[in-house]
Amino acid sequence: MAAPRLCPEEYIRKSEALATAAAELRKNVYRANQCYSTFSDMMQHCINDLNEYRSRWLQRLQTEKEELTFAIEAAIQETANCLEQGLEPESPLGTAMWSLGPEQLQIFTYTVRNPDVQAICQSWVQYENHIPSLCNRFPQPAPRDLFAAVYEDKVDLYDLHTQQSTPLTLTVNFGDGGSYISLDRHTLLCVGAYPPSSAVYRADLPTFQFTSLPPLCIPREGAGVARTAHYVYVFGGDIHDNTSCEKFALQDCKWLPVGSMKHARYCFTPCPFLGLIYLPSPYFTLAIETFSPMTDTFTELSVTLPAQMTLRCGSVAFIASGALCILTCDKQMGRWEMETEAEFRFAEADKECFSTQPPLVMDSLVLIASNNNGKVEKFDLQSYTFV
Repeated sequence: MAAPRLCPEEYIRKSEALATAAAELRKNVYRANQCYSTFSDMMQHCINDLNEYRSRWLQRLQTEKEELTFAIEAAIQETANCLEQGLEPESPLGTAMWSLGPEQLQIFTYTVRNPDVQAICQSWVQYENHIPSLCNRFPQPAPRDLFAAVYEDKVDLYDLHTQQSTPLTLTVNFGDGGSYISLDRHTLLCVGAYPPSSAVYRADLPTFQFTSLPPLCIPREGAGVARTAHYVYVFGGDIHDNTSCEKFALQDCKWLPVGSMKHARYCFTPCPFLGLIYLPSPYFTLAIETFSPMTDTFTELSVTLPAQMTLRCGSVAFIASGALCILTCDKQMGRWEMETEAEFRFAEADKECFSTQPPLVMDSLVLIASNNNGKVEKFDLQSYTFV
């Protein structure tokens, strides 16, 4: 059946309505194209602005490895050396890397891979607003002149410039259970002793003159120690409650409780890295926790230490070039490329080693204050053997 014919007036009205609708549609399409073009330009502009920082943000996750210029590689190496010692890098970028936890880095990673202008802008504002507080929180890196291994009343004093060791005898016997950490280029903080003690000393390295400081909240022996700008943190040890922790306020010179770890830990070295303090200690548990100085909270990682690590004593751990390494008194070694490997690689070490003083990571060597013999041991990062 044929469609009814329109009268001329109705045909004109229909034609005009169709022309008006078509014109409006063309305007909408034009505006949509303009909005899309503007949005694309803005998104590309944000991506370009963030492109310089992209590889740094992804270093923590190591999901992408891009070629970097020599200057950037030097800056990253300097930042890594500072972070491994718990000190603040000189550049704002290094400070920002310190502050970002795994969750934040995952957000940044997703933002870069799936650009969203609003998310990028919000992240950038948070990043910029966070810089001043971080600069005030973490210390400037201080050159190190000396590294000391203390054992009972003996000291092996290693000069970083001459690379020579000098043996000393102290007037104070610290026993074999004290924990030690450098406060600056010439000062060592001595915490606890065996049997568990609450004694705390500040020692000048060149002369080893001692100053007594306020005692620990809880007597400890074999505790793990780490520091930020304003605090020295003490984790666990051979005590009644070996999950308890406390911190020493450097400015107020007093001890404050922090909270408790999920697992007991003893005779180990915590590892500051990218705003977190890693706590690997296979003496009681194979689980690894991280501690956030920003929030005073503990988080257990999904990765665990190698199952072969069943210890009769202690261990020493450090982070170098994005790898968490742990050596034990039973000639065992574990190595985990952080965030790129699902588990530790296990190997036999060529020497027994454990410590209660954070080691000093240098360009190709790690200096370890060994509790085995009270000597400064050297571990080669290229061959992963003692030298």
